[in-house]
Amino acid sequence: MTGSNQRILLVDDDLAMLKLLRYTLEKGGYHVVVASDSAAAPALAAKGKDLDLIVLEIDSLPEESTGICRRLRQSSDVPIIILTARYDEEAMKRGIEAGADDFIGKPFGIFEFMARVKAVLRRAGAVIEGAASQNATQTGMA
Repeated sequence: MTGSNQRILLVDDDLAMLKLLRYTLEKGGYHVVVASDSAAAPALAAKGKDLDLIVLEIDSLPEESTGICRRLRQSSDVPIIILTARYDEEAMKRGIEAGADDFIGKPFGIFEFMARVKAVLRRAGAVIEGAASQNATQTGMA
C-alpha cells in the first residue's frame, strides 16, 4: 500500500505543530485527517474505520495519555504513535502498555518522524498481510 492510499489521523493541540506535521505527511503522499483536541480522538477513530495510523500528540499528564490510548484501543486496532514533550522511560512504558505502537519524544527531527510513521505502517501492513495469508491457508485457498 502506498502513502497515497493511507489515511492518518493527526491529533495535536499545538496548531503550529499540527500544521507542520500535516504538511509533511501530505507531502509524503498521505491523506491526513486532523483534530486539535485529544479528547475527540476516540470518536474520530471510531468514525474513521479506514484509518491506517493515529498520531496522537499528548503534552498532558501521562495518565491522561494512557487513558486516551486505552479508549482508542477499545474501538480500534489501528497503530498509534504518541508524540510528547514528557519523554521519560516511565511515560514511554505506560504509553506502550496502554496500546501505543511507538513513542516519540520532543524535540524530534522531521526525518525521524517520517521514518517512524513509515516503519509503523510497514509493520501494520505486514501483520495484515500475514493474517490474510494465514486465513487463506486455513480455508484451503492458498
